[in-house]
Amino acid sequence: MTTYNGMTLIRCPHYAARDVSGPQSIEWSNNEAVATTQSPFTGAIKTYDWGASWWSGQVSFNKMSQRSYNAWTAFLLACRGGANAFLLGDPKATYPMGTAIGTPTVNGAQSGYSLITKGWAANQSCLLRAGDYIQIGDYRLHRVTADASSDVNGAATLNIWPNLRSDCQVDGLAITTRACKGLFKLKPGVTSGSVTTDALWGIGALEIIEAI
Repeated sequence: MTTYNGMTLIRCPHYAARDVSGPQSIEWSNNEAVATTQSPFTGAIKTYDWGASWWSGQVSFNKMSQRSYNAWTAFLLACRGGANAFLLGDPKATYPMGTAIGTPTVNGAQSGYSLITKGWAANQSCLLRAGDYIQIGDYRLHRVTADASSDVNGAATLNIWPNLRSDCQVDGLAITTRACKGLFKLKPGVTSGSVTTDALWGIGALEIIEAI
């Protein structure tokens, strides 16, 4: 099996088999390492921004077939709580709203919330729209926070969230714009139950967090 930072990567069953149903929805939470203090004398607020953000979310499912139930419960067992990780993407965002034409890659080592890219089709005024997802490399899911255009050389600077991970800071690393996924694991200390009746199978909502 593939591993990453000591975690075994488990494949979500709906990506592995067409007869397994996927999540009905994902309720995303955007987490920030930002704190504030307020002066008791002047009321002035000071902000401390540590430049770190990360995904978390709640994954919900409709009632499912026995085949899907068996696949998902086996997947949860293989995750072993938060010990192992998996790739997952937004089920309602398979395609970007922008043109996203080209074969984009990361343009040089960099960090933060801005990504310099190359390899796009030239002079695209609606290359990516605010809210579009991108996947950097094999594991990192990001969202574009402002409309982006490419220049005459096919270069574009993207404003993104969350901040770039260390494994994204590689020149030439591929950028995906369709069916984007990120690396997640089950939230520590949270488990999911399941239910079966004579003709009904289902699992409870999954609490997930980005595997950084």
